Amino acid sequence: MIYKKIEIEEMEHFWSLLNALDAETNFMMYEPNERKQHMDIQELETDIYHNVIHGNDFLANCKADNKIVGYLRAERGEFHRNFHTAYIVVGVLKEYQGKGIGTTFFENLAKMGEGKFCHSAGAYCGMS
Repeated sequence: MIYKKIEIEEMEHFWSLLNALDAETNFMMYEPNERKQHMDIQELETDIYHNVIHGNDFLANCKADNKIVGYLRAERGEFHRNFHTAYIVVGVLKEYQGKGIGTTFFENLAKMGEGKFCHSAGAYCGMS
């Protein structure tokens, strides 16, 4: 498995991953097909270009079998009071869960985000 920062050339594959995750889990923000009602691939590419590549957010993916099978995105706070925080989202396709991908994302978050925004990491998980 290969872990790396997202590249703009990977948007079609990333878009496919997001839609697949929406369809197979109840834990992501969008319901199946809802994402397509709120944005398209060009809007996603613009978001990644401005907020990740040239902004303060961070996005890494995991590739296996020549496709993106998981991702971690950390969206940095916009305001002075929360600029030191990040909202973190992790998604891994069901077929690849239980293989340590999510764990590896968190273990490598400080290293992969170094120089971007990450100095230390802590986690709070809430489930309802």
